[in-house]
Amino acid sequence: MAIINKLYTIGWYGTCDSQPCSDYDLNPATGDNDKIEAVYRVISEGTANGYETFVSSTYGISNVFETLVCGHAYIIKLDQSAVDASESVTIPDFITSTNDDTADHGYIITSC
Repeated sequence: MAIINKLYTIGWYGTCDSQPCSDYDLNPATGDNDKIEAVYRVISEGTANGYETFVSSTYGISNVFETLVCGHAYIIKLDQSAVDASESVTIPDFITSTNDDTADHGYIITSC
């Protein structure tokens, strides 16, 4: 579980446990998702390399994706006002990534 409180957070959504992983709905009306401004999903399949974008203000209207899908890397951007107010978003099964390998953070890798 990740508690996201930075303007930008890079991570991976999924689980290495034996339990099945479920997609996470980014609906801004659910939980503390209203603090999320945008999510960028890393794509690198075939000749496609780059990002797909979710924008919270257009939920249900025009996003390429509206859930975090297990096994994908993401960049999550919070609203600046949420960061300024020291608010956070909690996302189960989201693993944040840093440049070191500490107990609750890690590198984004292709296997558990």
